[in-house]
Amino acid sequence: GDMFEPLTLYGYCAGKVLFIVCTYLMCLATVNFSIDHSGAGSKHNTPVEEGVCNSDPEVETIESDCDTFYLWPYRYRTAIRRLEGAGVGPLPYYTAIVYFTGVLFFTLGLVAEV
Repeated sequence: GDMFEPLTLYGYCAGKVLFIVCTYLMCLATVNFSIDHSGAGSKHNTPVEEGVCNSDPEVETIESDCDTFYLWPYRYRTAIRRLEGAGVGPLPYYTAIVYFTGVLFFTLGLVAEV
């Protein structure tokens, strides 16, 4: 009856919005990924890899943007450099960005419904 639209359409739209937010946050997690090598080995003999952040002030990092938090999910160079510097590889970023892009196309249905 009267509750059909609020129970179906509104929940559907809210679910899509939350799905977009969650996949966006997944992309941000991969773009801003970094590890801390301050506890690994001797602090003067530990090589700092490119793209890996280090909190030890005596060891300089090659990466100048370790403390920068990026909000743009398509920073693929930064994401891949940081992930490979941590020894993970680029697959988490590829997975997250394809998922997010697919969800953005998923919003075409949301526009058609509203």
